Amino acid sequence: MTIAEAAAAVLRDADGPMHVRNIYAQIANRMLFEFKAKDPIAVVSTVLRKGAQFEKTAPGTFELLDSHLEIVPLDCNYIPSDDAVSDALKKLGAETSKGEECGSWSHDYVQVIGLFDSEGQEMTCPSCGLKEVLDYSAVSALSEMLYADPADRLELTMVCCGSVAMASSVDFGDSLKFARFGITVTPRSSKLGNTTLRELGEILGCPVTQILHIHE
Repeated sequence: MTIAEAAAAVLRDADGPMHVRNIYAQIANRMLFEFKAKDPIAVVSTVLRKGAQFEKTAPGTFELLDSHLEIVPLDCNYIPSDDAVSDALKKLGAETSKGEECGSWSHDYVQVIGLFDSEGQEMTCPSCGLKEVLDYSAVSALSEMLYADPADRLELTMVCCGSVAMASSVDFGDSLKFARFGITVTPRSSKLGNTTLRELGEILGCPVTQILHIHE
């Protein structure tokens, strides 16, 4: 289980939003994650602030969003024009169901979108193309590093060929992407069709992909 998964588990069992100190205490007491950082509360706070599945409701206080869909550009640094975003939101509004809300977001640095698979996260090297499956300890260490530093500034040494790559250039499969811009549809429990996804990419000026967060 990663830090994000542990925090989500704690918030899923909560009656409402929780302060980061209480979230950390629950993670530690329930032994959901073994922290190695000197300031684990700061790490949890960073995960909550950067995680698309968490919403800040007050200073230092967060809640878990409903099941939702994230739509992000394939180019992790791409930010579309305001007009393009407005047109994309109108397009989505016509495609989504009643009760679903669409909103856009953007950041100054690349965000981690999605969750690591702690039971076997795939990772493809951008240099040699070799696919590797990370074990639990590797996933835990990597997730802690990614949430501590922007993904477009964090360098990873690839075990397969020894090359050095920015974390944001590594392919982690469909469950985890990197982006500075995105559109969130909530509540949402299914993905968009390929045609809609392609049309959204054309409107935004960059091909897009989608990550579905299901919170049961």
